[in-house]
Amino acid sequence: MPQRYAKKTYRYPGAKPKSKEAPVVMLADAVDASAQTLNDPGFDFN
Repeated sequence: MPQRYAKKTYRYPGAKPKSKEAPVVMLADAVDASAQTLNDPGFDFN
């Protein structure tokens, strides 16, 4: 039986974006912030 999670746990608590570009910028900012935390950002496919 799958576990249930509250949607509000994963929702952005702030105001909704006013333009189409704003969510893309927010996502890019989140990706950049998480990439900055990596010790070794390289990835080896071998």
